[in-house]
Amino acid sequence: MAILVVLITNSLSSHVYRVLLSEEKQYVSFFSLIREVLCSTQYHRMTLVCLEKTVRKWAITPTAALNPWFIRVNDWNEVLITALNFLAGNYQGSFRK
Repeated sequence: MAILVVLITNSLSSHVYRVLLSEEKQYVSFFSLIREVLCSTQYHRMTLVCLEKTVRKWAITPTAALNPWFIRVNDWNEVLITALNFLAGNYQGSFRK
């Protein structure tokens, strides 16, 4: 299982929130959102806790609902680990055939 091991300061995580909340940006998919969040940090890394907080804050913004795929899941943090595992190539057995 691949694991993202990263460190991020509180001040940097606050910066990430401001970036996501200040833009009226739509994303092609949840994977695009994850990429945007990770690439918004200096070293393109962050802790899972910080990523979860960022997704949670993004999900309650009016901009989030503009994404056509947003309504397909009630809580995007519930699928975050599955999405990260998929992106890391660890997706066998995670999906129905």
